[in-house]
Amino acid sequence: MTINFDIESHVGKISCNDEYSKQVNIGSWNGRKSVIDIRQWRGDKPLKGITVTKEEAAILIELLQEAMAAEELQ
Repeated sequence: MTINFDIESHVGKISCNDEYSKQVNIGSWNGRKSVIDIRQWRGDKPLKGITVTKEEAAILIELLQEAMAAEELQ
């Protein structure tokens, strides 16, 4: 089974080294509705990551802001 990911917009890189990069993209998997994709890439090969809808991204932003404010994270 072939899995296709069409990047519609490259938002940015979170980090990168010689082999891998963590990227945020907007795209479509197998012709489905566009999603926000946060994933590690090796060259042009997608590796592990997550996809979130616009609604899920809004919740994720709130949760990340809470995590960033946590005293345990320093």
